[in-house]
Amino acid sequence: MEFRLGCELAYQLQQPTPFLFNVEVARTPIQAIRHEALAFTPALPQEAWLQPESGNRYLRVVAPPGRFVLHYEATVSPRAGSTTPPASPRCRPASCPSRSIRTSIPAAIARRTG
Repeated sequence: MEFRLGCELAYQLQQPTPFLFNVEVARTPIQAIRHEALAFTPALPQEAWLQPESGNRYLRVVAPPGRFVLHYEATVSPRAGSTTPPASPRCRPASCPSRSIRTSIPAAIARRTG
């Protein structure tokens, strides 16, 4: 079984603008990333950060004024024998409790890179 996913985010900016993106597939032992491609238009230097506890990946860029586009696509497969971890929340996004959202992640990135 494979899952194909992707997104394109487009912005029109009036001034240089910092972004922190969390769009890439997490690196975890329960899934294999078969293919992925990420591109910024215009091409920009980027700083990547991996949250070791979850495998979540973050990208920070400072986009110039004008049109700015992020394009991402990936193909992911579950690894043989993998199961959903028991701690995984089971709720629809609209009904998940607010406490399930980790707000400390951007602060941790700012402390690490500031």
